[in-house]
Amino acid sequence: MRGKIPKTELLVTFEVVARHESYTRAAEELALTQSAVFRQVNALEDFLHTSLFNHAKKRIFLNAAGKHYLSIVKETLNKLERDTNTIMTWQPHRSGPLSWR
Repeated sequence: MRGKIPKTELLVTFEVVARHESYTRAAEELALTQSAVFRQVNALEDFLHTSLFNHAKKRIFLNAAGKHYLSIVKETLNKLERDTNTIMTWQPHRSGPLSWR
């Protein structure tokens, strides 16, 4: 078990909130309640021991740590999705060994 990696659902939620700069719009996209989205972001921030967003007048936006972490999260989620699709469509009898990027 990997204790130093946050759950994928927390990373996905963080990415969606960051993209929308809104808990409400993120909740709509994720089919969750606004409260659940807020709790997931808080859980990720607790896990990281740092804040990722600034809050001002009912608006949220990424702080410096959030911007840096978002670039890492997006790259990681994109690679995971790409590699998952590769595995799901891999047919060893037709395509030979897998190659990873």
